[in-house]
Amino acid sequence: MKITVTGTKSESTVKDYAGSVNVIDKEDYDKSPSVDIRNLLKDVPGVTTRKTTRNSVRGTPGISDVNIRGLDGDRILLLIDGIRLPDRYELGVYYNLGQGDYVDFSFLKSIEIIKGSISSLYGSDALGGLIYYRTLEPYDILQGDSEFNVEIPINYFSENDGRSFSNKIAVKLSEKLSALFIYTNEVSAATRVPASSKYIDKTDNYGDNLLFNLQYDFNDMSSLNVIVEDINRSSRIISSKANLENMSGVLYEEMVSNTITERTRVSAKYSYEADNDSAFINRAQSTIFWQEGNVNDNFRRENEIQREDKIYNLTNKLIGINSEFNTNMTLFNDTHALSYGFDISENDGSRTRNTINLNTGKGVLEKDTPDTKTLRGGFYLQDQFSSGDFDFSAGLRYDYYSLDSKMDDEYNIRNSETVVAADDSYQVVTPKFTVSYRATDESTFYARYSQGFRPPVWYQLNASFENVRNQYITVANPDLKPEKSNDFEIGYKLNGDHFETTFATYYNRYSDFLDAFSQLDETISLNLDGYDRNYRVFQTQNISDAEIYGVEFAGVYFFNPEKEGFYIGNVFAWSEGNDLTKNVPLETIIPVTNNFSLGYRGADDQWQVSVGMLYSGRPRLRSDYTDYIPSTSLVFDLNGYWRISDSITLNASINNFTDQAYFNFQDVRGKNNDNGDILRYAMPERNFQVGVKFSF
Repeated sequence: MKITVTGTKSESTVKDYAGSVNVIDKEDYDKSPSVDIRNLLKDVPGVTTRKTTRNSVRGTPGISDVNIRGLDGDRILLLIDGIRLPDRYELGVYYNLGQGDYVDFSFLKSIEIIKGSISSLYGSDALGGLIYYRTLEPYDILQGDSEFNVEIPINYFSENDGRSFSNKIAVKLSEKLSALFIYTNEVSAATRVPASSKYIDKTDNYGDNLLFNLQYDFNDMSSLNVIVEDINRSSRIISSKANLENMSGVLYEEMVSNTITERTRVSAKYSYEADNDSAFINRAQSTIFWQEGNVNDNFRRENEIQREDKIYNLTNKLIGINSEFNTNMTLFNDTHALSYGFDISENDGSRTRNTINLNTGKGVLEKDTPDTKTLRGGFYLQDQFSSGDFDFSAGLRYDYYSLDSKMDDEYNIRNSETVVAADDSYQVVTPKFTVSYRATDESTFYARYSQGFRPPVWYQLNASFENVRNQYITVANPDLKPEKSNDFEIGYKLNGDHFETTFATYYNRYSDFLDAFSQLDETISLNLDGYDRNYRVFQTQNISDAEIYGVEFAGVYFFNPEKEGFYIGNVFAWSEGNDLTKNVPLETIIPVTNNFSLGYRGADDQWQVSVGMLYSGRPRLRSDYTDYIPSTSLVFDLNGYWRISDSITLNASINNFTDQAYFNFQDVRGKNNDNGDILRYAMPERNFQVGVKFSF
């Protein structure tokens, strides 16, 4: 039975957790050839991803965001071993630098997905949900009393001619000291989509990633893990002629881009677990960490008149500590499980743009947002207790959040007037309360209320940019307020001999919702190039109210009570969202989906085959929406898994079996089809994936 630690900061079965949580563990990885978060999350109701495709000079390639129940971007918190991934960066529709390439999935032993606000435990940005990555430790690979074990997974993906190879070596160096070393190499090309070949860029992707985890066991109760992790991925794209025809209003003859994504982390985690229930602290964990993330997005473009290099760099340097504790105590004859802890971190963010004119050799270094230090600190307390067949949980967290911006010569040097970088700080208290009723040993009803918050991030507070050619400006808004949410959820869980079922319905209400880089109704007259012109204005603003509500269902029925043989499954998610100020639908809402599957599981889970049928509905959008709207789709996938022996496992899949041209709406949101190139943003054509893992 799967266990969640993330949802309560203490161990709890997924069935008993009062809320919507999904756990993808190492066993799930071994049954799937995919190392892509999109495929790993495809069976989680109400969750999808957004993929960025290079569009002229806009955006970097890869999975940029996770969308949970219609919220994405900075409203979803991503942690690895309790450490925030490097900050995202956005500048309107022009740049969206996400967090998808900062993680190597071959390093992980589990992913936990919490749906709905969980700010009461994790603080800012966990407004819409949480993705929590846990890295492998030596004893996840070491088998029994063995002192040396190796796992070698090898995968191939026909959708982009991709290959990945990992070498996981675990060794017990002494009675108390063990180590894990992982190296992963990745290679892939352009994704095969149903677009005309003239729209397909020449693409080469590479990755070389390392993880070292040294574990020292002081005794049976306590241990220290020192982790060094280095992610290094690169993508080289030679844009096709057709994709250069309408680029920033200028016809370029050639453009070559090179994107490098790096993340380096050093952390030390101390873990303690008491060997008896009478101890004051039953469980404790404390981690200190240093992390640096970089996205270098460089490109060269040329025509008969202009030749230039663009060197863009995003850097995030993070230091911090987090600690969590669990104490069991008796109060009024009831046992109370207390979870409490704190975290504090400081992130130093910087985004630079260096433009070099290759005809003159002169360069200009600019910053559209000032360098900013972001300080986050919080303390939480949660109490879990039972009374009869009812389980209760109540939690409260205090957060302090501040932005300290730095003025320098590069910040907005083209501005006609002096712009002062604003600082800001916020203090927020967020509660949570849940109640569960154990109707039977197999079934549970629950109700959940929680608050969440997300303060404005540094690139929203002080963004300032001018585009003279296209006559628009992006302006700062130092008066932004934190978003807040009130989340309500009611659910039911059933786990029996034949069934595994979850049902949830939710309603979330948001205040001071941040509308990022929206166009204002008015224009302003400026003289930026010697001429008086009217400029469109874009600015992040708080809109007063928004709402999202929906229903989710996931279930599987086994014809055999031993959960072998034939089974049927279904995953359904429907939601609607509204901007209550403008009285229009929210564009981030995931269209209705239903994934029906039929499969057969062999004895002792030795092998398994299944066929899935995924239906995606049409997005609900405002009446004057002019960008491309994908139609409904029905897609079939085939999956198989075979544990040939204790040393060899094989897995494979055939995706989009009927070769449909279809879309993930989040990938094409905000894109038009004026150039007839919309299919370059489509999901892959019929493709297969195959993986083999050797263990010895």
